[in-house]
Amino acid sequence: RTYYDYLVASSTYDAINGISEIITSTMVNRNLSVEQNNILYIADCYHPEIDNGELYMFKSQPYKYDIFDWTKNFLLMPDIPKALASFNGRIYAFTENATYKIEPNSFYIEDKYLGSGCSGPNSVVVTEYGMCYADPTNVYLHDGTNPIAIGDAIIKSNNGFGYQELYNEPPLVIFDGMRNSFVIFMNDTYAWCYSLQSRRWDLWSSDLLNGFDKINSAFSDKNGRMYLNVKDTSAATGHMVKYADGPTNSAFSWTSKDIILGRSTQNKKFYTLNKVGNAEVILKDSSGSTISNFPHTGQNVSAIVSADAGEYLDS
Repeated sequence: RTYYDYLVASSTYDAINGISEIITSTMVNRNLSVEQNNILYIADCYHPEIDNGELYMFKSQPYKYDIFDWTKNFLLMPDIPKALASFNGRIYAFTENATYKIEPNSFYIEDKYLGSGCSGPNSVVVTEYGMCYADPTNVYLHDGTNPIAIGDAIIKSNNGFGYQELYNEPPLVIFDGMRNSFVIFMNDTYAWCYSLQSRRWDLWSSDLLNGFDKINSAFSDKNGRMYLNVKDTSAATGHMVKYADGPTNSAFSWTSKDIILGRSTQNKKFYTLNKVGNAEVILKDSSGSTISNFPHTGQNVSAIVSADAGEYLDS
């Protein structure tokens, strides 16, 4: 009697799973992650077999967010990333003073922008209007090609409310779909709001925390409304607050820049003040005195608006 051994041809472990069988630990601990094209990209990592893992970025196997071939699917970064974002078909890794544009397929640094970075993972938001992010010095809006500094007008102020003056910790950046604006929460009292339509900054001030003492996070829901997750650190309790969605107008004030009518050193004659709305509006001359008699002759004037709750000014 003759016996035969039959060998059945089959694929290797590597071919089936896309990873070598000698890699016993495919999970990598990380602080940052972002998904694109069904692949998870991670940064600021730790793995027991990798030295200085915080400088590495890794990408997972497709459709397998917890399996990483860390022996070959990695990218060594120049510095430890503070935030990650997926925007316009690219992965963006941010340090505090630099932005790195990463090609996700071949996994290499495609471009870098020095001088503009991001303070933390909650300081960046991606929308169809662009990617808005903030670092300790400015606020930027990336149009898919270049980052544009949009916070120059609010960097410093005469009353201590400028962006750099209010900056103390990484701000929270979210998109307000109801007003088509980016909102940068500086602390528990102040938030800077940038309107995309008018390209104007407004300073919002109120009790954001409603008696709580820390903002954990901020986000927008599917309808564009803003929510704050706030916490009472002494009692270790949390609360969800819907923000800027009240039925009435709040009290506000606004001061214009100097109105020079195209000539900064030439005297002009200002004849009258017209307004649409019931808010109080007064004009100041170049010395800061209120203009009460018209026509007024001077090089410039400025307008100051004061409105109580429920009052408004259209123009």
